[in-house]
Amino acid sequence: MSASSTVATTARPPTTAPTTATVVRIFPLHGLTDGQRSLLRAAQQEAGAVYTECMQAHRIARQTHFPWPAYSDLHHLTKGRHPDLCAQSVQATCRAFDRTIKSTIANRKAGNTRMRYPWKERRYQPIRWPAQALQRKRNGARFPLGGKGKDRRYVDLPVRLPRNAGACQIVWNHGQYELHACVMQKVAPAVSVADAPQARACIDFGEIHQAALVTDTGKGLIVSGRGIRTIKQGRNRAIAELQKKQARCTRYSRQWTKYQRARDRINGKTERRVRDLRHKGTRLIIEAAKKEGVRDLYIGNPHGVRRHQTGHHHNQRMSQWEYGSDIRYVTEKGGRAGIAVRTGPERGTSSTCPNPACRHKQKVRGRDWRCRLCGGSWHRDLVGATNMFALASEDAAVVPVPERRNTTYRRPGPVALGPRARIGNARRSSPGRGLRGTPFPAELITSAASHPPGPGSAQAPPGAGPGGQALGLLDGHGSPRAALA
Repeated sequence: MSASSTVATTARPPTTAPTTATVVRIFPLHGLTDGQRSLLRAAQQEAGAVYTECMQAHRIARQTHFPWPAYSDLHHLTKGRHPDLCAQSVQATCRAFDRTIKSTIANRKAGNTRMRYPWKERRYQPIRWPAQALQRKRNGARFPLGGKGKDRRYVDLPVRLPRNAGACQIVWNHGQYELHACVMQKVAPAVSVADAPQARACIDFGEIHQAALVTDTGKGLIVSGRGIRTIKQGRNRAIAELQKKQARCTRYSRQWTKYQRARDRINGKTERRVRDLRHKGTRLIIEAAKKEGVRDLYIGNPHGVRRHQTGHHHNQRMSQWEYGSDIRYVTEKGGRAGIAVRTGPERGTSSTCPNPACRHKQKVRGRDWRCRLCGGSWHRDLVGATNMFALASEDAAVVPVPERRNTTYRRPGPVALGPRARIGNARRSSPGRGLRGTPFPAELITSAASHPPGPGSAQAPPGAGPGGQALGLLDGHGSPRAALA
């Protein structure tokens, strides 16, 4: 797939949301034979040759100031020249290149002059097929490759596609093949905008908390992003250890290749887990907005935060922050729900006091925003989302920060931790509330009452066992306070 940056556009809500929407489902292709892998690899190389031929033709036209080739010109240029790839796949690759050119033109017109036209030769490209090229079998699906007539070659894949599957493509992602299929999904029709309440909302994306939603009805929602950050931190530590071992090996040796495959497995698993949590978190946002009758949603684009150099560790967190995916997910899900989603700047929203009589600016430390001038205290992310109402509309009324009783804290989903880090991370994820989600052995509590303190433990704290070791007792909230030292 060709990557392109998101264009800031303003979408008008329709009278009713569409009853069907196209979504992309990802099917991992496990258990492929060596013959199937060799066929897919050769088809990827042929698709890369088609893409490179289109790129060279477009580059020559730009350099010589000739009219740029359209899709029809690219189709005639590549027709009959790539026998190892079916004609429909060649046409789909030309359409993908043409969409890349149109996306680059739109981004450059919008002011993003850093976007470049395709210039690099591609050895491999995803294999694309339209919907009519798909053939369903009893235990999988068949896709055509090169050749004609009786010499036509096919590849049978062990994947069961839904009946409403459309265009497909096979990509190589982190050491394994994946099948991406477009599927038509039914969505519930939204209420007419004329009959629905005209509520507005703003979203402040963050790295610690995935998003903070504030509505003008006085409700707030905070979706935690600590689980996503924990997964990425574990990935970074594992990759660092593999890099140290891989640096001592000869490049492309057998041991180096083993380490590289391990890195691909870790990166692929991390990508799938993070993508799942981000989808779940953005779905919570849209559900909360629909519940409050929101029809106008403003998203602050935090791209300017990355420009500040604040050290190696923080720069790594900023570079791995996927706020662009969050914006795209919210935009797509909001469009299916009949919500107008638009993006804009968020400069100064997190450092300005939300009190309209104060408006003091200061640097913020910690998760609580405490104003040094008026003494107000609010949640940091809710302050940023509340101040965005002034940027979303010039004639917007003053929206107060939601109170704590009207603020909901949600986690996008469970995060499976390792056996060594499970207890420690669970304790730090919810300070003051004990080891939430971690089973505490009851025998430790009973042993504290049955065993007398050992010798030399006169100064041991209450609940300490023999030798002064702290046993698991319950705090005032009924949660374990400490584990065995």
